Amino acid sequence: MCSLHLGNSEERELRYDLVTKKINAISMHPNERANDMYSRLNVLVEELNGLGLTQMTKPDVARKIIGLLPESDRVL
Repeated sequence: MCSLHLGNSEERELRYDLVTKKINAISMHPNERANDMYSRLNVLVEELNGLGLTQMTKPDVARKIIGLLPESDRVL
């Protein structure tokens, strides 16, 4: 992941936009376990955070996961 720091700020911003779009578009696949979805999301979060432009925090990730779960799996 060290290669994420390479490039100028414009390249990092382009990568940031791409990863942000991927995070916003992520959805839970049919028959996918929550742990598997979390793993896919976590790869994107690490990539986003590695760019150094902003940090997606654990509460941000938790909110994203809760929003992706089917309503029947949400526990309040």
